[in-house]
Amino acid sequence: MISREKADLIRSLADADGFIEPENVINEARRPRSLIHEDFDWDIDSAAHSHWLDTARRLIRFVKLEFIIEARTLTSVAYVVDPDRPAKSKRYVDITIAASNREKSHAILLAEMMRITAAIRRAQQVANALGLRPQLDLMLSNVEVMVREADAAVRRARKAASARGKKRKVRRKTHAPGEAHA
Repeated sequence: MISREKADLIRSLADADGFIEPENVINEARRPRSLIHEDFDWDIDSAAHSHWLDTARRLIRFVKLEFIIEARTLTSVAYVVDPDRPAKSKRYVDITIAASNREKSHAILLAEMMRITAAIRRAQQVANALGLRPQLDLMLSNVEVMVREADAAVRRARKAASARGKKRKVRRKTHAPGEAHA
């Protein structure tokens, strides 16, 4: 969250049509007396390292995991943020390793659900501002139906697989940045 003063300053950088360029925000922040100057890391080495960490996180998220269940190939992320990471660590964990620990699995799923909740709340704020809340509510309702159907399908597949005692085959697949992937 930012202060009202900072928000007003940033709004003042938009053009007459309401468009704002991040570069304009950076240029304003470069001024030592600017309200947003201290929000930026002006140390080149530190800022570069932070950017490199963001790039590494993005690359880690591009690694996908494919697993085959009953001749169906499903794709998932291969690494997730480790809920047991030390303070100030940005460590990731292989999802196949995390899956062997039920408590860790629940913590990972909870974190994912919290991100979804935050994204939905943000979408609701945007929809309210755009006067599109009824459309968003309808989309959310449709998504909830799809989630319930998918959950039921997963439970049926697990029950069928455990009855047959079939094992999953797992292989890693990496997608290049910008490459389409599901």
